[in-house]
Amino acid sequence: MKVKILILKLIILFTVTSHAQLSIYSSASYGYYQNPLYNYQELDDQLKQTYTELGYSKEFDHSKLNLSYISGLVLFNRFEDRNYYEHNLTSTYAIDFNEDHLYDENTEVVSNDSINPLLTFSLKVGGRHDKDIFKDFNNFGASALAVYRFMISDDYYFEFTNTFGFRDYSNITVLSNITDILNLQIGNKTNNSFNYGLNLSGGFKYYTESIYDTSKFEVERSFTIKYTGKGKTGAKITVPSDKGILISPMANGTAQFVADIFMKTNWGANSFQTNFLYRYNPNTLVRYLAQYANTTFLTEDIYNDNFSYEGFEIKSEFIQKLFYDIELKLDLSFQQKLFGAPALDLVGTKTADQRVDLRAFSELYISRYFNLSENLGMGVALSSGFVRNQSNDAYNDFSSYYISLSIGFGFYTEF
Repeated sequence: MKVKILILKLIILFTVTSHAQLSIYSSASYGYYQNPLYNYQELDDQLKQTYTELGYSKEFDHSKLNLSYISGLVLFNRFEDRNYYEHNLTSTYAIDFNEDHLYDENTEVVSNDSINPLLTFSLKVGGRHDKDIFKDFNNFGASALAVYRFMISDDYYFEFTNTFGFRDYSNITVLSNITDILNLQIGNKTNNSFNYGLNLSGGFKYYTESIYDTSKFEVERSFTIKYTGKGKTGAKITVPSDKGILISPMANGTAQFVADIFMKTNWGANSFQTNFLYRYNPNTLVRYLAQYANTTFLTEDIYNDNFSYEGFEIKSEFIQKLFYDIELKLDLSFQQKLFGAPALDLVGTKTADQRVDLRAFSELYISRYFNLSENLGMGVALSSGFVRNQSNDAYNDFSSYYISLSIGFGFYTEF
């Protein structure tokens, strides 16, 4: 959701040294999206989004507990049937050995400059709910994360992260899956003005079912011959099947290895970070639900997840503090995606053995935070983004841009 960046920044502003803290944040945004469904049709719409977060944190002598509940509602105007609601609950517990230097309240796990070992556990559960016409998107997920970081010298650290996940699609059970990813990060302490490091990770995705419903899915597009009119003068036409196309349904799982080099420089309240990343899939067969004309799918995990493709990626983030405490954030990225599935035309017929995407993305985010009182704040943000996805798969060859305005209020109290 486009308002998320603003939320996280407000939470950081509200974070103070205390034994316990309760925070509430709520925001609303409205924007014009030239292609909100991210497909070849490029039909525009106006989107309204709401976001609510309840947070609780408790500090102990050498540890910290964070609890948060997040909910979001996305409302389309033109594509009203696409409205959906999602929510999740996250708990994080961090232990900093020998010192009181802990993670920020932000539940994302990030390295810090403590010289002592740091152990973190996190559990997250959540779900998504769509209207009946798009109930295939309904899902429930859970993930468990464990992180252990320690210094290997005065300036460098190791950080091991293991993330186990489960996702259940109650209406497309053939796509329900479990994942596990182990990551090793090597880097220098983040109190330096220039940081760099390397992430090496390996993981797998395993589908919990190997039997699929042949009345709903087929491996490749089939056609039937129908006759119009009567007698010998009737015309003969070929009609494509209305079944979904499920590529490699017998491929129960796939593995992926990722190498990521990152560099970040800081000066004052400003920063610039660049990542160079490459994904490698040793197994070319990946279970994949194809997209074609008249499906009106959004870009979702069940269609485009990280395990379904390999290739390189470059991404950069620039943050600049401007006048009157206005903050500017610019994100740029370029991806090569080599899928383990064929490219299709709009009917669903294979046109190439491998789908290949080249994706360029940019997003500009300008925000301003206002202190309304000691415990109450307001954030205003204007964001704009552009994406060009060049693909030999007809459905996924598109461009899109948007502009959106967000306003949010946050309240916190200590006790």
